[in-house]
Amino acid sequence: GSLEVEAYPYLGFGRPVCSVIPAGKKLLYVGRFQHSTEQKYERLYQVVAPQELIESSPDGTLFCGEGTVVLTSLTEELPTSLMLDKSQPPTRRPSSLVALAYSRLVESSTDAPESLQPIYIRGSQFESAQGRVRMTNS
Repeated sequence: GSLEVEAYPYLGFGRPVCSVIPAGKKLLYVGRFQHSTEQKYERLYQVVAPQELIESSPDGTLFCGEGTVVLTSLTEELPTSLMLDKSQPPTRRPSSLVALAYSRLVESSTDAPESLQPIYIRGSQFESAQGRVRMTNS
């Protein structure tokens, strides 16, 4: 997904990587990536507030992605043990998507087209709006 594409260029650095994308006004979509074995990494997707993200990140974490703009405003609160990539959007690189796809091809890791679907970290804006409409129309 998008969070993995954001993190990909930094995964070989041997440190925890946290990709961040804005999720509304006060929250961030977060992908946490930690190497578990060579060429493999554990991933965790969350929706958190910026301050909570900073407080819960281990030393040496590298933050990347469009959401680092939000974290830039908190740089005074950012511990020196955390790193912030300050690249300007757009931060997703086509070469990262190609590399991820190629690695899956080499591993013969494929998905049946009919099983493909997006990963929603939380309900989509459409679902939220539908819920509000149903509540007001009841």
